[in-house]
Order: sequence, then structure tokens, then C-alpha cells
Amino acid sequence: MLEKVKKFSRKEKPYFLFLVVFLIGSSYQLGGIFLYRWLLPFVSFMIAGWFLVKFEMSQNKIIFKNYLIIPLIFFVCFVTISLLSDSSIDSKLEDLAKIFFAFGSSTLILYLASHLTHSKLVKAVDFYHISAILFLILEAYTRLEPFYGVILSYSFSNSMWQLKTGSLFFNDSNAAAIFALFNLLIIISNHRGKFFLSNRLDLLFTFFYLIIIILSYSRASYISVIIVFSFYYFDRIFRVIFIKYIIYSLVLSAVFLFVFYDNSGLTKLKIYNDLLANLWSQELQAYLFGVGYSKGGFIYGYELGGYGHSSIALLLGYYGVFGFIFYLSFFGLFSLAFWKKIKYFLIGFFIISLSYLPPFLETIFITFSIAVAMTISEKNLKDKTHEI
Repeated sequence: MLEKVKKFSRKEKPYFLFLVVFLIGSSYQLGGIFLYRWLLPFVSFMIAGWFLVKFEMSQNKIIFKNYLIIPLIFFVCFVTISLLSDSSIDSKLEDLAKIFFAFGSSTLILYLASHLTHSKLVKAVDFYHISAILFLILEAYTRLEPFYGVILSYSFSNSMWQLKTGSLFFNDSNAAAIFALFNLLIIISNHRGKFFLSNRLDLLFTFFYLIIIILSYSRASYISVIIVFSFYYFDRIFRVIFIKYIIYSLVLSAVFLFVFYDNSGLTKLKIYNDLLANLWSQELQAYLFGVGYSKGGFIYGYELGGYGHSSIALLLGYYGVFGFIFYLSFFGLFSLAFWKKIKYFLIGFFIISLSYLPPFLETIFITFSIAVAMTISEKNLKDKTHEI
């Protein structure tokens, strides 16, 4: 029996190393240094993918799970939409790169995770969280260091917007907040123990992510955290559905009052109002398939020619109605299968997407795939335990 365990561990090791290389590489988004924040994650993706292909070819054995076909199908769908869109050749190439990285990351994570035991997968994700937190601490330090005197004097309310810029890595602290938020959603969806924060390591990771989100001064991230945490604990405290809906309504009402405290909330309403007005005025090709990345962010923007600071507006501009439907379908298929575990991830995703969130941001697909992979792995572990 011991020998079987050792052999399995040796077989597992390459997949574990490939996954750790990719996850740690994807946690360092050094935009200000490497020109593009996705460059290092993309390089780590290509390195892990290249060595995986070489390793599998040397083994002459590829184990392909049924659910791995889902990212590949949607990759083909979006490539087809991009080819049919009203965009230039350069824009189509940019589309292809974004699509390839998003769905390729998802496929790579799901494939590698399918070869690991649950404990090894959790260990790989722990390495990812540690690496991401170290990076985000460095980002916060470089951004806030010039303003320590302002922060300590409690006079930062008037200087809040200045505290959001100046990072070595991101143009705006909202990017750091989004990165921290999606990593936090992994923990909420796939926490260790019976309850969220009952595990010390999960508690430690959550503490750091919350501090980073607070220091980002990103109101959309604040709202997402409040709503997700509220939904999680109300689900466990109140068993009567009617009472849950009442409390959810109260929480959402309080949040929207907070949003519309200044003009930023009204700006979002203006974006959606203009979106509905402009959607039907587009030519059929642009309406169905979008106009690509180079121009798609502006056709449903805030006022005429403005940028669409909303995932819905951006997605419809990039890939049209068909792209919008396929995008929802990708996340919807996994949601139908694993709703109980990943619903909190999807709630947080939905709330933050109402604000500015690039729909093909690699962080979305990487963290969502981690959450799905951990859910599948935990389910397989429980099934094996029941069989025994």
C-alpha cells in the first residue's frame, strides 16, 4: 500500500510543479515594469503549457476529462465571433490573444488539477495565495508610501483619489482591489472546514486580502465584499427563504444608497441608459458580433464616444449579442453543475462587473477555474470516501 502511495506521488509531482509555476507567475502582474500587466502571467502560462505538452508526449498518455471540453468549445465560439465582427485585422489578433489566454488558462488549470489529489491541489492554491498577497503588499507599499503622513493624520478624505494612483504596477488601485477580491472569492467558495474562516490559514489569507481591499479605496470592491459576506452568513443563519429575501433586500438597499451618495452611481445609470438607447441603433454586424477590442469599449460608453465603464457595455461592444450570450453560458454551465459551492464567487463577480471590469481579464478566468477545480476535486474526494 505504501509503495502505491509513493508511485502516485511521483506521478503527481510534475502536474503539481506545472500548476505552481503557472499560479505563482500569474500572481505577479508587473504592469508598470513589464509594460503589460498580463505579460508575466502569460509567460508563466506558456512555460507551464509547453513543459506539460512535452511531458505528456513523453508519457504517451493523455487523460482528458469531459468538462475540459467546455473551455475549448467556447474558445472556438469566440474566435468565430471575432472573425465575423466588424473590426480590423489588428483588432482581431488582439481579440485572439485575449481569448486564447483566458480559455487556455482555464483549460490548463482544470487539466492539471484533474491529475492531483485534493490535498495537493489545496497546497498549490495556498502557494498561489501567499505569492499573491506578497505582491499586493508590495503594490500597496509603493502606492501609499508617499502619503503615509496624510493617512496617519486622518486627513485623507480629501486626498482619497490621490491614494488610488502612483503604483509601480497598476494605473489605478481598483486593479489591485479586483485581484484581491477574486482571490478572496476562491476562499469563500472553497473554504476549509465546515464554516468560512474556521480554518486558521483561510482566516490569515482573508485578513490580508481585506486589508488590501480597504487600502485600495475601491468602493465597488467594498460593496462586493459586504454583499458576498452578507449572503454567505444569512444563508447559514436563516433557513426560511422568505426571511432571507427580506434581509437581502435590506442589504442591497443600504448598498445602493451608499453607491448613489455621489455622482458615480448616477454615472453608472447613465451608462446603462445610453447602452439601451444605442444598442438598437447599431448596424446588424456590430449588434450581433461587436467591433473588437480597439473600438468596442466606446460604442456603448458614457455619453457619445465615452468609454463603457461596465462589463456589460464592454462585452456587447467587443463581441456583440452573441458574445454576451456565450460569455454568460460559459460561466452558467459550471454554475449549473456546482452552484452550491461557487454561488458566492458568482455573486461577487456579478456585483463587481456592474462597475468597471474588463470581461476577459485573465484574473477572472484563472480564479474561477481554481474555484471550479477545487469544487470538482472535493466532490471526487467525498465520492471516494463514501465508496470506502
